[in-house]
Amino acid sequence: MSEQETLICEGDVCEVRPAEPQKLQPINVKPSPALNIQIVSDWVCPFCPIGEANLQKGLDLLRENGLWNGEAHIEMLPFQLNPEVPMEGVDHIEHLTKKFGSKERLQQMQDMITEKARAVGWEYRFDRVTVAPNTIHAHRLSGFAQQKGKQQEITEGLFKAYFTEGKNLSDLSVLTEIATQAGLDPEETSAYLHSNQDVQEVRAFDQHIKRQGVQGVPFFIVNGYAVASGAMPPEHFQNAIQEVLKLQEQAQ
Repeated sequence: MSEQETLICEGDVCEVRPAEPQKLQPINVKPSPALNIQIVSDWVCPFCPIGEANLQKGLDLLRENGLWNGEAHIEMLPFQLNPEVPMEGVDHIEHLTKKFGSKERLQQMQDMITEKARAVGWEYRFDRVTVAPNTIHAHRLSGFAQQKGKQQEITEGLFKAYFTEGKNLSDLSVLTEIATQAGLDPEETSAYLHSNQDVQEVRAFDQHIKRQGVQGVPFFIVNGYAVASGAMPPEHFQNAIQEVLKLQEQAQ
């Protein structure tokens, strides 16, 4: 992946695009006082784990170059690429074949994504995925885990469950299993998932962030500034975060 490319998903279309210079601009989400990085993502977005890996490499570059030596707090924010999918999910191959027009074109896209993921240490097994899920319950689980201090573990667990293990993220028992492996209480988690708690909140945020102009994921916000649309290279994150830090110094 060159410094002139970005990887982004909109709807079911995931593609490599030329990376356009991005001017830092405020975006209306509530930042935290520390270096707070918010990643707008969906659990069926194959470029989102790649983007997070590149972000971490960008933070490492800042530390290695002596430009920053603090702590970063990463928060995942909900975005639904396919909110129209039924709650129980739909057939994965059939759903995506309709989007891409043929199984051959779909296979080409998945082969490309698998190579991109392998380059940053992820093993994608699209051959194991049978259900294209509605991700609202997975987003609820992510928010629930954040309140328990376990969102990082849930993030890795959800992406691994879907892209590597091919598990059905529409299935509440599967989500409870992922939560248990991440260290959450299974009974408490199951009760939460089987309730309607936070359903409307997730949908409201999804609509809010789209009104802010976020149409594809991953999308990265650092201390209230939009810094990257798509899985940009590590060097982009290094430069963008450095610029945010300079803006904060000037504002003090």
